[in-house]
Amino acid sequence: MDHPIKQTSRERILRYLTLLWLKTRNAAHTIFDFKRETPERAREIHLLNELERALATLRAARTAFSEARDPDLIEALIYEMKTAEARYCFLLKKAKENGLTQERSAR
Repeated sequence: MDHPIKQTSRERILRYLTLLWLKTRNAAHTIFDFKRETPERAREIHLLNELERALATLRAARTAFSEARDPDLIEALIYEMKTAEARYCFLLKKAKENGLTQERSAR
């Protein structure tokens, strides 16, 4: 059985940590203005994430193309760049239709 003084100290520490956690959580909600994620907002976030991935894929294909020396690899990278560019343009058009903007350049 625990000593009564130790139990009281544990309880105070537990209460203090709980209070600290609640204050931290509330501060984070205030700072970042957390809102419940609506299905529409989830779709917007998903679209923006897909757009970022498409842009990264396009940049990677362009970099690989600029460094390629083998003719077969160059041909494959041309198709990869065209595919990545088409996907990026499609997603960018979709984002603009939804009122979302993409500030980063594909170059």
